[in-house]
Amino acid sequence: TVTRVPVMDPTRTLSRVEFDGAVATAIATRPSFLARLRAAGWAAISAEQVGAARAALDATVRYTQERTQFGRTIGSFQALKHRMADMYVRAETAASLSYSAAAMVAAAQSPWDGPDSDDAAYAAEIEAAAAKVYCSEALQWITGEAIQLHGGVGITWEYDVHLYFKRAHGTAQLLGQPHEILAALEVAAGL
Repeated sequence: TVTRVPVMDPTRTLSRVEFDGAVATAIATRPSFLARLRAAGWAAISAEQVGAARAALDATVRYTQERTQFGRTIGSFQALKHRMADMYVRAETAASLSYSAAAMVAAAQSPWDGPDSDDAAYAAEIEAAAAKVYCSEALQWITGEAIQLHGGVGITWEYDVHLYFKRAHGTAQLLGQPHEILAALEVAAGL
């Protein structure tokens, strides 16, 4: 049974799938299977979030180069330049962390698994968790700034910034919210 669930982001539909009366057989897996699966999912989401952060930043820069006030483009105002520079720094930091997570996940998924492969999988899971948490928070902050810098039109259908904002909050919920991931890591680390 497939049931659509309500979502904030109209560009991503989600559904709940229930198997009624389906026969299942448990398949044996290695101890690190779930860590590998989580890491791959978190790394993929962080990569999407980096793309959305860059797109929101690009849209904001374009808008501030077109919009004029007091006889000049608003992008020429120093205070707005500083805010966009901060957006850029967070987007680039998110990209670095996402790339690192993707590289570690790819290395841990190697078909030539050796005796240390489970350790690599757990290390990749930690890096991917960090990427998911940081990229989720960075994208939410960047899209919030983008809305602010667009002014009132940022939440209208004429501009896509509100869609990035909704995507930011939606992807932050996928495969665990940042605070849930951090709490699970603290428990796993014995903190």
